[in-house]
Amino acid sequence: MRGVAVALVVALGHSCTPAVPRVHVPLAAKPFTITPKPTVFTPATPLWADNDVVTVCVQLAPGYEAADDFTVRTPEGTKARLYGEITLTRGAILGLKQTSQLDIEPCVDPDVPGPLSGPVRQVSLASTIPVRASGATWHSTAP
Repeated sequence: MRGVAVALVVALGHSCTPAVPRVHVPLAAKPFTITPKPTVFTPATPLWADNDVVTVCVQLAPGYEAADDFTVRTPEGTKARLYGEITLTRGAILGLKQTSQLDIEPCVDPDVPGPLSGPVRQVSLASTIPVRASGATWHSTAP
C-alpha cells in the first residue's frame, strides 16, 4: 500500500509542475502573397524552438481556407500546398511542410520533430501557387 501512495505522490507531483510557456511570434503583420519564390522572414532575435511542437502558421486572407488534406483552397477552388525552410543559428537548414493546422490556420512543420537543435535565425515560406495571407506566426516555447 505504501508503494501505491509513493507512486501517487510522484504522479501528482509531476503533474503539478508548471508547463513551459508557449510563445507566438508574429513574422508578418501585414498582408503578403506566398508564391513559389520563397518569402523570407528574419526576426530581430532568434526564435526559440525548444518545445516538442514548433510550427509556422499562416493567417489566410479572406476567400482562402485550409482544406482537410493539408492544402490551402484558393477562392477559385484550386488547391495549393505550403512549404518552406528554417535556418537555425548554427547554420543547419530544415525543410518545412504543411502537415498540421491550428484552428483554421494551415501550418508548416519542420521535417524533424522538436525540440530543434537550436534557435531559428530565418524562416522562408513558399507555395505551389500564389496564396494571399494576412499574417504568419511562429509557435514554440520561451527559453
